[in-house]
Amino acid sequence: MRLGYSVKQVQTLIHRALFWGVWSSGAVMAAGLLLSALAPSPNETSAAVAMAGVLMLVLTPALRLALLCYGYARAGERKFALIAAAVAALTVSGFLFKK
Repeated sequence: MRLGYSVKQVQTLIHRALFWGVWSSGAVMAAGLLLSALAPSPNETSAAVAMAGVLMLVLTPALRLALLCYGYARAGERKFALIAAAVAALTVSGFLFKK
């Protein structure tokens, strides 16, 4: 049973999320580098901006997993939605239960 999305629309959604996630994180990292280059002395603000860009880049695949779960569930692809949810659960448990 289809609920509103086709698999092609889910793929387009994931593509856009990854594309804009990488480009926006790159822009934020470049802004941090530019702030660092223009500052007369090293400061914490430019490093914080650059680190925010790195964090955005690291979180982009997590956003992809969340969108996969949502998109496949909306498209009625329960098997793929469950697989994406299982991968997301394993990823979260890896962060929570690491030693």
